[in-house]
Amino acid sequence: MAQEDAKLFKQDMYALIIDFTSAFNTTDHDRMLWIMNDLGFPMDAIEVVKNLYQNATTQVRLPQGGHKNQIPERGTIQGPLLEILCPPFCSSCMELLRWLQMGGRGYSHACLKDTSVENLARHNIPETDRISNGSFTDHLLCLTQRPCDFHIQADKLSKYADWAALQ
Repeated sequence: MAQEDAKLFKQDMYALIIDFTSAFNTTDHDRMLWIMNDLGFPMDAIEVVKNLYQNATTQVRLPQGGHKNQIPERGTIQGPLLEILCPPFCSSCMELLRWLQMGGRGYSHACLKDTSVENLARHNIPETDRISNGSFTDHLLCLTQRPCDFHIQADKLSKYADWAALQ
């Protein structure tokens, strides 16, 4: 919709498309616990997650019988436990989305502007009505209207990726 709006109203739009590399498969357990603590999760919740990952292994059962050697668990546990462990990861991502929204650097839909004389206040779209990002699992789309805002948002993403140990 933003692309349509930009074309229709002849506005500039800059898009940064991010695909975090194996975000769920390479999650560092110690880093995840640190992030949970940093985001203010209760200590008992952090301890539960810590206990789930302490000495966790995966073992593959072979179709002909027997099994492979145990493999130390890396990343987030899949299956029903993922529902328990998804909130810390998602909370961390929500912090990024909130941070990208701050500063009003997102794309401003021209179709939302009311240019009538009675509504001069609507000529400038408020920060909350700008679209700064869209996300799905470990993919992110960051939109801006000006190159300087694009660079600021890209810098925020780099700092976040360093903080969360994401590639």
